[in-house]
Amino acid sequence: MLGNLAKRAVNLAILFLAAVTFFLVPFGRRTLFQHCKAIVATEPATELGKELEKKGQEVKGTVIEEVMPTSVGSTATKAVAKAHPEASPKPR
Repeated sequence: MLGNLAKRAVNLAILFLAAVTFFLVPFGRRTLFQHCKAIVATEPATELGKELEKKGQEVKGTVIEEVMPTSVGSTATKAVAKAHPEASPKPR
């Protein structure tokens, strides 16, 4: 038990040091966090995010239409229709 506790304490200390390094230690003129923010803010990354969101909405619609139960009285169907009226399943 004590060995397990020591292992967790070491893991927590390493995680803490990694977080401090990521957010506070500069590499060049910026920290790693600031470098990541700058990369994500570029136009190609923004475009990728929009395309991923669009594809995710398509997949969500497909899953709701094809995978979710489609019977009119189904509890799952009612919950989905209430939460996402734009993507509610169509009865077959």
